[in-house]
Amino acid sequence: MVRDQLSELKFDVKNLDEFSVSDKGVTFLYDAGLPHSIRALQPAGEYFFSYAKLLPYIKRNGPLGNLK
Repeated sequence: MVRDQLSELKFDVKNLDEFSVSDKGVTFLYDAGLPHSIRALQPAGEYFFSYAKLLPYIKRNGPLGNLK
């Protein structure tokens, strides 16, 4: 059952709404929403990307353009 729950997890564009921005990069937050009985097995839910890794995706005139 646990393996099935974990294999069904999907992270896509709709999950990009929850994030935090720091001087080092962007951390995306993801709550897998697993049932309480197996919640201890769910992924940490925080995925950090440095500005160096995000550079190809940051628009120079966008809100993150001056942070890189």
